[in-house]
Amino acid sequence: MRTLLILGYTLLMILPVYSQSHQQSFSFSSGKIQLEGTLYLPDSSGTGYPVFIIVHKAGKQTRENYHHYVEQLTDQGYAVFVYDKRGSGKSKGKYRHVTLKNSTSVFEDLAKDVVAAGAFLQSRKEVDGRKIGLLGLSQGGWIVPAAANQMDYIFGAVVVSGSAVSVGTDIFYCRMTGNASSKKKAKLNFDELNRMTGLFEGKHGFDPFPYIDQLKIPVLWIFGEKDVTIPTKLCVEKLEALQDRQSHLQFDIRLFAEADHYLYNVLTNSPVDYFSAVKEWLFGLEQLAWRN
Repeated sequence: MRTLLILGYTLLMILPVYSQSHQQSFSFSSGKIQLEGTLYLPDSSGTGYPVFIIVHKAGKQTRENYHHYVEQLTDQGYAVFVYDKRGSGKSKGKYRHVTLKNSTSVFEDLAKDVVAAGAFLQSRKEVDGRKIGLLGLSQGGWIVPAAANQMDYIFGAVVVSGSAVSVGTDIFYCRMTGNASSKKKAKLNFDELNRMTGLFEGKHGFDPFPYIDQLKIPVLWIFGEKDVTIPTKLCVEKLEALQDRQSHLQFDIRLFAEADHYLYNVLTNSPVDYFSAVKEWLFGLEQLAWRN
């Protein structure tokens, strides 16, 4: 495993306008729940594409919220499948706000939805059902390991600003950082905040670590150094320690200096070009001939 601290970055984010020929909407079932999603393709006439499933961030998220990720991945030759989170958009079921008490059951349900999406994609000729990846964003970082361990056809996962500590630990950290503005984020003592968070002894709720421990796929973890939502330093330390104990784990950690949870520079308020790290990581997998 390697952990890289990345210092320089600038990114211009433009929302794309998609040709209708490059996308198709579908319904699929997760247990008794009917979910609605869209499959985006790099080319309208192609088949057998490797595909990423986007695993949602917090809130009532729909497929319309992820255009930037769709653009970036289809430009690299990957199909992307995005569905409305259960209880959101056109998907059925009940949306549940995550609390400490219900976090385990909520995340187990959301992981089942990811698994159901993967099973659906395996039936589609447009994509290669043996080459499915997961892209987890923020809250999705808790769900990716729980889902991936139930999907033996996953080739890898990318986790962006996803926590590697329990929900209870994360809540404790957030209470200490508060809703800090960009200027205040730059002045916080993150080393001390992470040290204190590591001493947390309260109720944990959902804990991703048992699932992370079982991962058998390459995972790219992307963090912002000045994140007030998740304890980045503690997460990195736990992942590195786990890697030292478990030689089968294939983790690549990218830590962006001065970046917050949304991967914006807290000093300049400009977005970080973290997707270059994703492209580099994907190229590395391709060099290992995982597509063949």
